[in-house]
Amino acid sequence: AASIQNGSKTPKQTLPKTPKQTLPKTPTQTPSQTTRSGRTIKPVENFHSLQRSLALEALMKSNLLEDGKQTKSSSESESEEDPEISLKENKKPQQTTPVSKSKKSGSTNKKKKTWRESSSSESSGEEFTVKKKKRANIRTPLRTPLAPKNLKPTDVSTPCVVPLRDVSSKKESSYSVARTRLHVSAVPESLPCREEQFADIYYFLETKLEEKSGGCMYISGVPGTGKTATVRDVLTHISDGDFDYQMIEVNGMKLSDPKQLYSLIYRHLEGKKVTPDHGNLLLSEYFGRNEKKSIVLVVDELDLLWTRKQHVMYNLFDWPNRPNSKLVVIAIANTMDLPERMLMNKVASRLGLTRMTFQPYSHKQLLEIINSRLGGTAAFAPEACMLAARKVAAASGDARRALDICRHAIDIAEQEDAGTVTSLHIQRAITNMYQSAKTKAIINCTLYQKIFLKSVLGVFRRKGVEEAVFKEVYEVFCSLCQFQGIFCPPCGSMLHLCMELGSCRILLVEQGPPTLHTHIRLNCAQDDVVFALKEGST
Repeated sequence: AASIQNGSKTPKQTLPKTPKQTLPKTPTQTPSQTTRSGRTIKPVENFHSLQRSLALEALMKSNLLEDGKQTKSSSESESEEDPEISLKENKKPQQTTPVSKSKKSGSTNKKKKTWRESSSSESSGEEFTVKKKKRANIRTPLRTPLAPKNLKPTDVSTPCVVPLRDVSSKKESSYSVARTRLHVSAVPESLPCREEQFADIYYFLETKLEEKSGGCMYISGVPGTGKTATVRDVLTHISDGDFDYQMIEVNGMKLSDPKQLYSLIYRHLEGKKVTPDHGNLLLSEYFGRNEKKSIVLVVDELDLLWTRKQHVMYNLFDWPNRPNSKLVVIAIANTMDLPERMLMNKVASRLGLTRMTFQPYSHKQLLEIINSRLGGTAAFAPEACMLAARKVAAASGDARRALDICRHAIDIAEQEDAGTVTSLHIQRAITNMYQSAKTKAIINCTLYQKIFLKSVLGVFRRKGVEEAVFKEVYEVFCSLCQFQGIFCPPCGSMLHLCMELGSCRILLVEQGPPTLHTHIRLNCAQDDVVFALKEGST
């Protein structure tokens, strides 16, 4: 009580602390870990140390790859020491610091990098060193090494290839020689049976080039009569002279639009690309000037350059008639009466009086052409050539068709191992070429269908283009019916008949509802139709 009154505190009695008894930790043996490279890493005690060791391993691999890229493949690399990468465990987690960077004396300039890995469970780290494999000193050659000079055929393990000259030096058979000479693309030394036409064209061109004046010549004839081949033969002989001229050849089938003729001619003259309308103006100025050099323009398939207003044909035939023009135009077409039927009077007058017509070949002329191509080879019997010439002359007179029949007969004779081509082989070739499925279908057509096909052929030959309109075909059909004295069906019935021929794929009919302006084309060669109509009438 006295102590409380005096305000003094009594000290607390504290018990002495007894030391805690700690049990000794028994070390747990965990299995050792092995990396992909084959190294064993000391086992870790907790998750963090395991994570640090995996990160260290990934860092080690990336540094190895970077050092591998920086090494150079040279002869000096063999004398250098291999770089060592030491990994040590540090107490700081997830930190890698380079310890030493040294440069070697001499030719080596490579760096050494050392990393230490810390571990919370161990006071002393364990060092890992990885040595890189030496690279083989192999260089890729800049080019393929040459073969040894003293190489013998016996030293080569693979069989030797026979040189091309040894194969070509072998003697060719008579059939292969005849097949090559009878090909349409083979150009003979001279064109038989066209000597008169050759002389007229040559005289016309020679006169115009000597006078240095302009002119126009119109050449017509059915296909396969040698029009283009004769003109090219004339130009070949003209080029051997002392004439100064420039030759330009244009094919109407290669032009998608007739107006592209202007662009094509100007590009040949000046070497510049222009639009068709601009080219028309430039050509009008060009042919109005007094040029020093003459120009020979060959226009093949003139029928395809026809337009409704006929501006292209008018300009084509008007340029040679200008005062200072030195343009010579040679126009080739399949239609004989093209100026009278398709061209206006102002265009027909520009053509002048220089015209030439190539008639179809007779059987004697075709026989002469075949014999001149064969050149004395014993591949054909005389009666075989005569049979091919007569068959083609009776159908169309096309020399290309006669050459094709002879080449097909050679293939049949070779299959049978025959010594020569006989008339039997020619007959089989004609049967295979003419009597196809479409030809047999035409032979079995009705009377009105055959007359309609004749009308289609008549329109094609009159226009020179293998495309017609139903209205034009029906007009020719009515005239043929009146000539034969039979009833002419109405237009609607003939439209239905035309669609039937189209469904049989004998004709190609324009898609859509059938009208008078429906376009019609043949789905086979004209010679096949002529042959089938003649066979069906007998």
